[in-house]
Amino acid sequence: MAQKKDRLALIGTLIFAVLALGGGLGEYMGQELSQQGLGGRLVVFLLSMMPISELRGAVPLGIHGFGLPWLEVSLIALAGNILPVIPILFLFDAVMRLLGRLKIFRRFFDWLIAHAQRKGGLIERYEYLGLFLFVAIPLPITGAWTGALIASVLRMPPWRSFLTICVGVLTADVIVTSFSLLGWWGLAAAVIVLPVLWFFSRWLETKGRKKTGADETRTRDL
Repeated sequence: MAQKKDRLALIGTLIFAVLALGGGLGEYMGQELSQQGLGGRLVVFLLSMMPISELRGAVPLGIHGFGLPWLEVSLIALAGNILPVIPILFLFDAVMRLLGRLKIFRRFFDWLIAHAQRKGGLIERYEYLGLFLFVAIPLPITGAWTGALIASVLRMPPWRSFLTICVGVLTADVIVTSFSLLGWWGLAAAVIVLPVLWFFSRWLETKGRKKTGADETRTRDL
């Protein structure tokens, strides 16, 4: 059953990688924003702030959709992707305590925390290295939004988490920009490289779980 879920997740990853890096998802959202009379640079900035697209959707759109200089697009997307991390890391606990008093929000936060804990095996095991890898691999199931949320749920120090996420976002920016500049060759490379990185992160997570289980067994034996 677990293997079947992994295969389905990989298929979904491939599809979304094509959509995001090929510009399909980013282009659609960008067109919706452009129809509101927003300029290309502002669209790239706003798109990079959104949890669904982040910079993996904003950079290809800015370079190929709007024809903006790649360095300018890269820097705008970098800033936009990092900006939402700040309130998530530094204000999430306060907002959760405030709104968590209401039943409807308490259920939402319970679901959100459970979701973050399911996704955070890599971060929980390897801490800042895991957080960096989680953010740096530009896939729809990873990113700065989810990474920041998991770091908050795991009570990781916010400033160190913020710096780690910044380095991860910068790495993702370099990867996506490089793929985008290569055009269709970059898309082909993304479809090959990104699943390999995904498998590597899954391997690390599985290895960490096995080691944790072995440590717990030895502790019980003692």
